[in-house]
Amino acid sequence: MALSAKATLHKIKQLSDEHDAPSQFAKQLGAQMSDNLDAMNQAIYQLVEQANSLDELQTLLADTHLSLDDVTELMAQAMATSELAGRADVANEAESEANE
Repeated sequence: MALSAKATLHKIKQLSDEHDAPSQFAKQLGAQMSDNLDAMNQAIYQLVEQANSLDELQTLLADTHLSLDDVTELMAQAMATSELAGRADVANEAESEANE
């Protein structure tokens, strides 16, 4: 479930009112990443259990096209979130200074 940049920035602003936004969003992305990696590990574990030899395991792994697309997408979201959080911090700091 990818968020648009605008939705991500909105989420960061919403969280920053309540908590440390980058930390909270990082936790959410980490949980999503963990779920994807757990599923991938489970698939590999099943192949290890199924294989009768190392050669067979290599063949099974080669035939299994484990997708890193979800992990790649989450990493891209994390990088974009980090950049947006930095921009939000700068904007908030500039606004605070302007109000002084």
